[in-house]
Parts: sequence; structure tokens; C-alpha cells
Amino acid sequence: MLHCEQGYGDSIQFARWVPEVVRLAGRATLECSAALQRLFAVSFPEVAVVALGQALPEFDVHCPLLSLPLRFATRPDVVPSPGGYLAGAANTPLGLRPGLAVGLLWQGNQEHPSDRRRSLPFAALQPLLAVPGVDAWSLQREPGAIPAGAPAWAAALQTTHALQRDFAALAAIVARLDLVITVDSAVAHLAGALGRPVWVLLPAVGDWRWGMRGEATSWYAAARLFRQDRLGDWDPPVAVAAAALAAMPGRRVQRPGSAETGA
Repeated sequence: MLHCEQGYGDSIQFARWVPEVVRLAGRATLECSAALQRLFAVSFPEVAVVALGQALPEFDVHCPLLSLPLRFATRPDVVPSPGGYLAGAANTPLGLRPGLAVGLLWQGNQEHPSDRRRSLPFAALQPLLAVPGVDAWSLQREPGAIPAGAPAWAAALQTTHALQRDFAALAAIVARLDLVITVDSAVAHLAGALGRPVWVLLPAVGDWRWGMRGEATSWYAAARLFRQDRLGDWDPPVAVAAAALAAMPGRRVQRPGSAETGA
């Protein structure tokens, strides 16, 4: 019996050990929040996945998900499945436009004790939305995440909140995108666990799992980290991310006096 005792992001991050448990034990049950049940059931078909509060089958041994690295004597250089371990069907009707499809998430769970430090003000997105050839999609779940009276540049941002029934539905959206740019949130872990390219914007003093320096992480092979130089100052990492976004292939190129063409 494996059980998720922390938040959504933690559960997604440490679910990578579930197949390792099955390999040793032969069978397992995973208890998780209802929002994660469908995602984990599709990703781990050999595991019985039950939602928190549902009746549990009999079991002989139990372990919280976040204790699995200790049980497997995991070291930073041998983290399992950095290339992805969750499944996300790319069948959500997003109506993607020409260009590089980029999902943006700038606000984490506001009840998180570190949310004020890790989340971006909406205005900080402007350099990212100003990059030509980007088909930008909000991955915020809240309909009101884009503030009322937002500036004209915000009109480029499409919304997905109506499609996000649970994390399985969100995974289907992420699977259709070329890139996700997000603050330190469950979406960062979801994209990384799906093996999708993800850029994570981190405060100067980040969470323990991202380390203190560097752009790479052993958790997710397709992740790139953009760090603040000074706590509270998001302009430098966002500017670096915007420059990197502008340099990516597949953008639309706007030429004066001509229609946009595929790059």
C-alpha cells in the first residue's frame, strides 16, 4: 500500500517509484487524491489506484510516497525515469494556432506558505507574450487568473481552465503543447513527468528539490531552470526565458508587410 501524504506536485514527483515497487512486490495499491486518480490509473495500469476516502483493500506493507527514495537508497545521480513516467493522451481539442504552442502558469496554490515568494505577478508575463510566433495558453485552473482590466498584450493568452477537470485532463492539454513555462508548481512536475519540455522559474532561494544553482535537474531530463539573482526580482529570469523562447525553432516570423509564415 502506497499513499500520497503530501501535495499534488510531491505526489506526481515521487510516483516515479511506483513501478519500482511493483517490480519488487508483484502488486500494489496506490491511494491518492481524487484529482490524481485518473492520471495515475492510466499511467500505472498494473496498480490498483484508489481515491482518498475510498475503501482500501487488505495489504501487508505500507509506505508513504515520499519515503520511497530512502527505501530504494536513491542518490541524485540515479533518480529513476527522468525522461518521463506518466501518460497523457494528446487528444484535447485546444484549437491550436500556427506557431510554437506554449503553456504558461504564473500563480501556484495561493494557500501554499511559500506562494508569495514563488508566484509571479501577472505583469511579469509581458516579455514572454511579446515574443513573435508564440501561441500562448494559460494553464491556470482559475477562470479569474487573468485580472480584470488586463493590458492589451494579455489578449494573446488563450485559456484552458474549462477543460481542466482533473490532472488527467490537464495532462492531455500539456501533451499537446511544445513547451510549458511555469513557476514552481504541480504543473512543473506534471510536465516533467510526462517527458514534455518545461521551463521552471525559481525564486533566489528555491525549494530543496531544485538545488541552489544550475539550469538542469536530475528529476526531469526535459526541464530547464531559470533562477532569480535577487529575491523578489523576476525581471532577469523572465528576460532570459523570453530570449531563449525567441531563439527556439518553429516560431512564426512576422515580416513587415507580409502575412505570418511558418518558420
